Amino acid sequence: MFNRTLKPVFLCLLIITLFNACVNRQVLDDLLSTEEPPLAKGKDEIHVYLVKPKGDELEILPVKRKLKVSNQVEALTKSVSELLLGPNSNEQLKGYGTEIPKGTILLGVKENVNDIELNISKRFALGGGISSIETRLEQLRRTAAAAVPYKPVYLNVEGERLNILAGEGIEVHQPINR
Repeated sequence: MFNRTLKPVFLCLLIITLFNACVNRQVLDDLLSTEEPPLAKGKDEIHVYLVKPKGDELEILPVKRKLKVSNQVEALTKSVSELLLGPNSNEQLKGYGTEIPKGTILLGVKENVNDIELNISKRFALGGGISSIETRLEQLRRTAAAAVPYKPVYLNVEGERLNILAGEGIEVHQPINR
């Protein structure tokens, strides 16, 4: 008698467990996927992170720029290029600025199988003090994360991976978009 009532319960629990395992596997497979998600067709804007004074502090805020992009590498290239240009005249009138030194140049963006390397000129890492360098790194980090949310982006300065800013002793966490 006891076995007859347990068999249907056990069978029901087994079916629920197997179904749950299949559902969880699909979710896990989606999370582990390294394929680049398609960009929305006709995406015509990017986000660049600039600074704006707020009391005695600088607030890092996104601004939209109208530019068409078709993939993550193009989005990263255009976003960083725009960031290095600094605020446009309209943004300056609204109080936006940047901590990135004038004359910093994007030397290249290289897509590898598992990551993207961003290479900028050494001017990026020079001067301004600890607070300024930390702010410019955060501007770059947020801009890169907005452009490439699904693939690691590593920062190189003049072809060398930037892990520590020697003069200031600031550790640079890589990948920068995480």
